[in-house]
Amino acid sequence: MCGNVFYNVVTNKKKVWDLVMNAELKLASDEKKLMIDKLQGYFTQVRGEELSHLGADVLVDFLTKEIGRIYYNHGIRDAYGLMSGRVEELFELEKY
Repeated sequence: MCGNVFYNVVTNKKKVWDLVMNAELKLASDEKKLMIDKLQGYFTQVRGEELSHLGADVLVDFLTKEIGRIYYNHGIRDAYGLMSGRVEELFELEKY
């Protein structure tokens, strides 16, 4: 069974890669609400302007779609750096 799963993953890795690379960032509703609240607070406190809920919602969507992948990619690089160091530690566990 595991062999079939591995075979399917390997033979379909381009499809999987395309799905991952083209996937949209999806925010949970509580995350989006927090971002809207933060943007409205920023506009009020720093800019002295009122940002409507709809305006903040549209801005969150724009930032998530257009800029979110920059932060996502930084997270991937950070995770890679952390994991690559941990993988090297596995070689220290070799027994001779």
